[in-house]
Amino acid sequence: KIEFDLNNITEDFTQKKLFKPFAFIFDNIDSTDAKPYLPIFMTETLSEVYYRQKPQSKRELIRGTKVSGIENESVSQFMGDMYQNVNIYDNFLVIFGKNFISPIADGGKAWYDYYLTDSAFIGKEECYKLEFRPKRVQELAFQGEIWINDTTYAVRKAEAGIAEGANLNFVQGFWVRQEYEQ
Repeated sequence: KIEFDLNNITEDFTQKKLFKPFAFIFDNIDSTDAKPYLPIFMTETLSEVYYRQKPQSKRELIRGTKVSGIENESVSQFMGDMYQNVNIYDNFLVIFGKNFISPIADGGKAWYDYYLTDSAFIGKEECYKLEFRPKRVQELAFQGEIWINDTTYAVRKAEAGIAEGANLNFVQGFWVRQEYEQ
């Protein structure tokens, strides 16, 4: 699921012609993190990803896709340019044109501090929860958590956001949530 939101919305902004048909939305703005967010575009994809390490191969079967949001050509083009395909298994993740090191990258220990904070069953699999944050402020790195299978060491869940202090021009926040099955 990819969602783009606007925040720091002013009264003048809500009166723009583009948003007139959506005036009711401004009465129901999401306030996660105590900041008002207005979802303007969302795309959801259900897919099955098959990955083999040796020989390395990857296959993704897309089972379904849904796109919803503002139907405006310039907004759609802007959102299409910003679409991010995030694979936590890659060593580097390109986010808005900048390379972020993955928390499970080969050299991740040089960039991240890790904390074992929990263990629980996800389905029938015992997993460990690792929280992570960048070692240095303003690094192009993430903060978040991953759940790792205790036997296969495969990632079961990952939640990561741009760490505070990372400089991405106009982007103030980026968050990704992924769930994996074996």
